Amino acid sequence: DMQGTGFLIGSKDRRRLILTCYHVVAGSAYKAKLRDEYLVQVCITGYGLCSGQILLADDERDVALIVVTTDCDGLPMIELPNLELSDRVVKKDMELVMLGYIFMPKGVIKEPGTSYGKSKASMYHNSLVGCDILPVSYVSTPGTSGAPVFLVQKGSSPEVIGMHAGRVQGTQYCIPMPVIEESLRQLSTKKGFSI
Repeated sequence: DMQGTGFLIGSKDRRRLILTCYHVVAGSAYKAKLRDEYLVQVCITGYGLCSGQILLADDERDVALIVVTTDCDGLPMIELPNLELSDRVVKKDMELVMLGYIFMPKGVIKEPGTSYGKSKASMYHNSLVGCDILPVSYVSTPGTSGAPVFLVQKGSSPEVIGMHAGRVQGTQYCIPMPVIEESLRQLSTKKGFSI
């Protein structure tokens, strides 16, 4: 059993989709290839346990997309802010905030929380991770993988620029939106619907 964070995004056909990291849904079988359409359970704050089905399992980019299959009337639907503009270049020392669930010992969920920090460099390819990453300075704990990372600029609305994924060689990083968008484009082609 893995624990992590995910966030709801909308689609053109109003499916309730959750974006998270591949390693969150893959659990201990992280390096084993997950099949698309693998069944999972997700806990949605205020709605309880819901059933879900994996639509995309991209181990190379550490991206997973889940469709909520349980009928959860009133479940909020949000659009991913500025998805079409999210390939913006994030430079060193830009203000970021991660919104995620912090897990305590023995798997107890703490309230959702925020962690503020900065980008430590621009996006670059990391051969150990196998894709482009954005190094960050905010604090993360177990359970925050899959959390949305927002760019916060004075006078502008926050926009999602990535998804927190973990740590490599002592550096925390998030998966930038261009990498996530590529996974979503592959899903659209493979499954015949658009996000």
